[in-house]
Amino acid sequence: MLFFKVILKAFFIFCSISISLFAQTTNSNFYVARDAVAYSDLWAGDYYNSYNKYDNDCANFVSQCLKAGGCVLTANPQTYSSNGQQVSIYRDDKGCIINCDHLNAWLSSHSDPVEPYYTQIAQPSSKILAGDVIIFGFYLGDQYHHATFVASGSGYNVELNAHTNARYHYPITFFLGPNATEGQYTEMTCYHISTTGAVVTPPPSEPHYGTGCGFYPTQPYIHEKQ
Repeated sequence: MLFFKVILKAFFIFCSISISLFAQTTNSNFYVARDAVAYSDLWAGDYYNSYNKYDNDCANFVSQCLKAGGCVLTANPQTYSSNGQQVSIYRDDKGCIINCDHLNAWLSSHSDPVEPYYTQIAQPSSKILAGDVIIFGFYLGDQYHHATFVASGSGYNVELNAHTNARYHYPITFFLGPNATEGQYTEMTCYHISTTGAVVTPPPSEPHYGTGCGFYPTQPYIHEKQ
């Protein structure tokens, strides 16, 4: 089993290089959720050495998944407003957003321009599917504390992959609620990523899978964005 996994990862690395080179001559406008999911499943329990590894690695891992599906996280916006000040969205030297607040700001900027509001919703929208993102947090505190990637399912029945602790196909209830095993978060924000939108335009010299993605945060549990 271990030998098979090593071979699979070596094959993935080879394909990644080939796809990146091929992508520079193509003009796809689609986020490919299955590619993002395949990456998340392969590396949920390990680290891909072409990227950096951090002590708090959740946003970095989700960024890698999004990039595998075609997102270019170095595209605008470069800043967001926080407490009346403009904060720069930090990317590392691999083009990954490694902070949950910054990742939320980038994802939210590509949504419909509807103000956030708070409501008591029993379960997330059925629009939440494999290839999407959920960030957990606290209703009275750090709203964007732990980023996860949707690997399968829909709505409240999704299964999530994540770092820092290696999590492979874990349910929402593992993270959310007073009886949760990890975090015991009181809210989550879901981001449904359109597979047909072309909102983000990457730098022309940057290797990428596609030319952009459309983002539509939907509303789950306590915190809702549309």
